[in-house]
Amino acid sequence: MQETCITFAFKAKEKGLTISHHISEEVPDKVILDCGRLRQILFNLVGNAIKFTNEGSVKVSVISEESPDPDKVNIIFTISDTGIGIPAGQHRHIFDSFTQADDSYTREYNGTGLGLSIVKRLVDLMGGRIELMSAVDQGTNFRIILSSPTAEKDKDEND
Repeated sequence: MQETCITFAFKAKEKGLTISHHISEEVPDKVILDCGRLRQILFNLVGNAIKFTNEGSVKVSVISEESPDPDKVNIIFTISDTGIGIPAGQHRHIFDSFTQADDSYTREYNGTGLGLSIVKRLVDLMGGRIELMSAVDQGTNFRIILSSPTAEKDKDEND
């Protein structure tokens, strides 16, 4: 996650934005997730957050919570921005391929409308879910919930 924030730090600074990240202390030190897919998810969401935020901030946070499965933990990634937001009528279609909230955004912000559909597909492949909370001129929050065995539990089973 820190790698993703560092990758976008220059672009954020160029736009006058602050970018920050926080990993809660309760998040296990080691979890088992597909790092390549997770990196792509964060890259797309943080990239979009910076692209669609003209002032303010982009924040990435990670927390954990108990899973209904006692052998797993839920890891929750939240990407929040103070950007332009997504109109409520577009929420249900925003993860469709080649979909953007508004054609005028395509001209102003560029893009193909594939990023969020890729994110959704990767989250699905990881057995997780993605949630969107957004309002026009109030910013956007994406939450990705991924369930993972902790490395400690996996180690105990192998001993």
